[in-house]
Amino acid sequence: MLNNIILATKTSDVHSNQSEVEQQTELMYKDNTIWTAVFNADKAAIDRLIDADADVINMIGAVGECPIHMLFLYGTYTHLKIARDLIIRFPMIVTQIYNKPTESNDNTILHMLVICNLPEMYAKFKARWIEQQTVTDQKLPRNSKSIEITKLWNRFNKDGLTPLTLAADLGRAKMLSWLLYERKKIQWSYGNVSCVLHPLDQLDLDFQKEGKQRPLSVLEIMIKNNDPELIHSIITSLIDKKWKQFAYRTADENDKTVTTDSKNLDFSRQIISAVGHFIVIEGALWKSAYEINEMSTLGLWNYWNSTGSIFLEDCLACSFCFCIFTVQTLRLFDMQHETVILAVTSLLGWSYMFFFTMPFRFTGPFVIMIYKMLFNDVLRFYYYTKGPYPLAGALLLILYVVVISILLLNLLIAMMGDTYTDVKKRHLERARIALNIESRMSTSKRQLNINKYWVDVQGERYLQVEQVNDALGYPIGDEANDDE
Repeated sequence: MLNNIILATKTSDVHSNQSEVEQQTELMYKDNTIWTAVFNADKAAIDRLIDADADVINMIGAVGECPIHMLFLYGTYTHLKIARDLIIRFPMIVTQIYNKPTESNDNTILHMLVICNLPEMYAKFKARWIEQQTVTDQKLPRNSKSIEITKLWNRFNKDGLTPLTLAADLGRAKMLSWLLYERKKIQWSYGNVSCVLHPLDQLDLDFQKEGKQRPLSVLEIMIKNNDPELIHSIITSLIDKKWKQFAYRTADENDKTVTTDSKNLDFSRQIISAVGHFIVIEGALWKSAYEINEMSTLGLWNYWNSTGSIFLEDCLACSFCFCIFTVQTLRLFDMQHETVILAVTSLLGWSYMFFFTMPFRFTGPFVIMIYKMLFNDVLRFYYYTKGPYPLAGALLLILYVVVISILLLNLLIAMMGDTYTDVKKRHLERARIALNIESRMSTSKRQLNINKYWVDVQGERYLQVEQVNDALGYPIGDEANDDE
């Protein structure tokens, strides 16, 4: 019986001050050991060692590895062929894990195949395990109580990841796609249309069991890692159903609540706005008094003949204060063009911030660069249009406007268009919102028919979708099958 097999605890003589990885490396180059034979992919040597001592296949290395694990880690065609032959010869080794607590990650063979991105071998080893388990179950006496066995593909490693969730955590998009399709059940097919059931265990947020820690699902790992490349047609269907059943309704209710609450905040906003206006006007009065005092002290000519950052500060301060008083005057007499002056004032106010960011090491050089570009480079074009070469100056100015205002603006629009068309990121954000709403719901509320987006089949939750295949039999819209 697979689950009654106790792996031999035979270990190599590696007790030393060396690290386990260094000991593992030395073992690879020792003569007449299973590790050397595995490293060299020497099938004859491996068979000879197994014939001499069959238990050598269960030997545990310096970091808790078994020979079968090393064959997959090397991953060449010869190593994988030897691994396949060994599993056919010794089926029980598919259950071996890295079982050294200090170094192990408790990965099974299926975990290793996910890491190596080998879906075909995954299918073969899974089928072999099912076949061997069926034979074992048939050998049990009829009256004996069968022990519930955790299926190989549902076993967790030390990080609490199954092979499916490990594929998501490693960002193996194609392996994840293959695993999702490998788990599906076809209810019926008619032509190129099929009704498909996808199990939600490990894929979706599961119900919290009392006294047990719930492992992360594929959806949660995808959101945690912020990886839109893992968005798959099955995951998209799951997100859409969540959004349709409860997320959209809950978000709409929250919007209505916010709208109602916003009406109650109007009075508070008016008070805050009045206080803000008072602070701005008071600041403008104080700054104006300070600048007027400086003009009287230095003299008007010396005041405006200052250079560098002092000149920038004087110009912006006077312009900002003048615009503030102009806006207040227009507002007092209910005159037009108040908004235009206020827009200019806002621009001057933000420009005034340059003066205060100049002393800092990270922002100072950028402020000086912008200042020199405006007053040295840009104004140079204006000088040429008024100087002895007006035609050349006009052409240079037009060229500058075309390159900066049109070419770069169109480039920005194109980049924004690419971002907007990135549908996967939109699905990722929708999944984040839906999962956040669902995680706050109680188990009883999630199980209400109005919020239910799955079907119950023999106590398991499934996502039921309609799948349309193309002429080659691949699901339409599935990017995982596209050639790269």
